[in-house]
Amino acid sequence: TATVNIVVNPLPVINISDTDVTILQGSTYQLQTINSADVTQWQWQPSQWLNDATIANPIAQPLTDVTYTCIAGNKYGCVTRDQVTIHVTCTNSTVYIPNTFSPKNSDTLMLGNATSCGFLVRTSSSALNL
Repeated sequence: TATVNIVVNPLPVINISDTDVTILQGSTYQLQTINSADVTQWQWQPSQWLNDATIANPIAQPLTDVTYTCIAGNKYGCVTRDQVTIHVTCTNSTVYIPNTFSPKNSDTLMLGNATSCGFLVRTSSSALNL
């Protein structure tokens, strides 16, 4: 008669402190997780607008509403997940305009792909009130 030992490892536990958050456009928000002691790795999806998608408590600066899923794993390969949705609101004083540039010696900004919330334009070196 043969004996087989089976080891069942517990699932890791992760809870994101807030599940629904609202921030002003341009603001940052630090995602907070509460984890079981066996959690050794984190993967946030999508990784867009996070300072590091592989840590427990990354800082998010989303430009639009986004739902992040955190997948947490332990050394046994067991995983679990939790989600948080960040809603981005406008204050009627900001505007996000990606792909913006100013040709040399020009006071004109060339705009593309604008998502308008107001009238503050941020460039790489300054903010212009329009």
